Amino acid sequence: MEKGYRAWGHELDVNTTPLEAGLGFVVDWDKEFTGKAALLQQRAEGGLRHRIATLRTPEEDLPLWGNEPVLRNGQPVGYVTSAGYAHSIGGQVALATISHDDLATKGFISGGEYVIDVGGTHVPATASLRPAFDPKGERVRL
Repeated sequence: MEKGYRAWGHELDVNTTPLEAGLGFVVDWDKEFTGKAALLQQRAEGGLRHRIATLRTPEEDLPLWGNEPVLRNGQPVGYVTSAGYAHSIGGQVALATISHDDLATKGFISGGEYVIDVGGTHVPATASLRPAFDPKGERVRL
C-alpha cells in the first residue's frame, strides 16, 4: 500500500486511464493499441480531472477499509479505494480517487486540507501523487 501499487478493481478499472492512474510511464507510445488516440488527446490537453492519490494519516485507532469519502477543504472530491496500516511510515496509507471539475493538478492534490470521513469522524490526511514510502522507487532497484 505504501508503495502506491494500484490494484485492478480498486484503483484500476475500465473507466480509469493509465494517465489518471499515474501509470503513463508504462505505456509504450510507439505501439498501436486500442484507445491510443484517446490517451494521446488526454495527454495533449495537459491536465486530468481525475487522479489516483496517496493519502497518509497518523491515525491508528480508526481503521480505513475503502470507500470512505474524501473531502478537500470541506468539499467532497473522491473516495478511498484501498487502505491499510503501513509500518514503514508509522500510520495508515490510503489510495483514493481525487476529482476536480477543472484540473486535478499536482498543486491541487497537494495544496488542500484533506480529511477522510470514517463513519462521521473526520480523520486529517495529507495527499500526494507520490507513494508514501520510497517515492523515488530507489529500493526496488537494489
